[in-house]
Amino acid sequence: MPAFSGAPTACLCARVRASARRLTAHYDAHLEPHGVTLPQFGLLATIAAAGEAPIAQIAATVALDPSTLSRTLAPLVAAGLVESRTDPNNRRARIVRLTADGRQKVNAAGRAWAKAQKTAATLIDAEAVAAVYRQSKALEDAGFG
Repeated sequence: MPAFSGAPTACLCARVRASARRLTAHYDAHLEPHGVTLPQFGLLATIAAAGEAPIAQIAATVALDPSTLSRTLAPLVAAGLVESRTDPNNRRARIVRLTADGRQKVNAAGRAWAKAQKTAATLIDAEAVAAVYRQSKALEDAGFG
C-alpha cells in the first residue's frame, strides 16, 4: 500500500501554498504600479521598522536565511532603495538601511499595500484571519522555520 493515498488537494501544505500564491498575486497587483513585489515591499517595510540592522537580524525577522535575503535585497540595493555596508563591529557582516528613495517607496507602496490588505480582509472572514495569525505564531513557537 502506498504511503500517500489522498488527493493532492487534501494536503494541508499544498492548500496553504496555493492560497498564499493567490493572495500574493492580489498584493502584487496592487504594488505593481510602485515597481515592487510583495516580498520586496515586506523587506523594505521590515528594514524601515528596524531603522538600521544587520542582515542576519532582518533575515531572522522575515524567516529567510541570510544568503537568500542577500539575493532578494540585491535589486533593492541596485535600485537605490536600500544601502548595504560592512558592519564596523564585524567585518564579515553587512548592515542595511533604507535610503531616502527607499523611505518614499515604502510610504507610496504602503498605501497600495493597505488597500490590498483591506480587500483581502473582506474576502477572508475575521475569525479565519485571527486563526491564521494564531497558527503562524504557533508554528514559529514550535520551531517550524
